Amino acid sequence: AKGLNRQFVFERLVDDWGYQSRVRGQIEATARERGFSPLNMNGKSVGIEAIAREELREFAGELAPQFGVEVKQLDVALPWGRTFEVEVGAKLV
Repeated sequence: AKGLNRQFVFERLVDDWGYQSRVRGQIEATARERGFSPLNMNGKSVGIEAIAREELREFAGELAPQFGVEVKQLDVALPWGRTFEVEVGAKLV
């Protein structure tokens, strides 16, 4: 149970702190520079999602030592083709 709680809190911090506070503004600006709305990317989210994934993997790597873990895998997706929501899944060891 302790490991699941740690993973849950870790994923929430990556989402709420890493993505919503640090990465989201950057990828919204990138989307606008590329000529599409961050609220409706109409299948153009692949490149934006890749940027979010790279930035969040770096953030998660910095956060992991505070949890006494290493990030084995971090999955990041923008499930609705907009920047408002992100799905984060972490495998910690």
